[in-house]
Amino acid sequence: RGLGPCGTCAVSIQGRVSPAEWTAMERARLNFPPYSNDNNSLLRLACQVRVQGDLKVTKFDKFWGQGKEETRDKKFTAPLGELEYILDRKRE
Repeated sequence: RGLGPCGTCAVSIQGRVSPAEWTAMERARLNFPPYSNDNNSLLRLACQVRVQGDLKVTKFDKFWGQGKEETRDKKFTAPLGELEYILDRKRE
């Protein structure tokens, strides 16, 4: 749903998403500071992908998630709750 230029939704994703490769926006954003480092190839912009099955999503520390330490916020919930998933299904 996002456009991608801010990069604040950068996460590591293990599992199937579509598209399988970086989008043009991901190539532009993730090769530009603060992401232009060795770990950028592990990142995806969550706003640029669609879930295709079960996933493990890891958000890293620092403001844009460009750090190396995993964040562990057990209180995270989708801002719109179940409505987010309903909205995603309606677009299909």
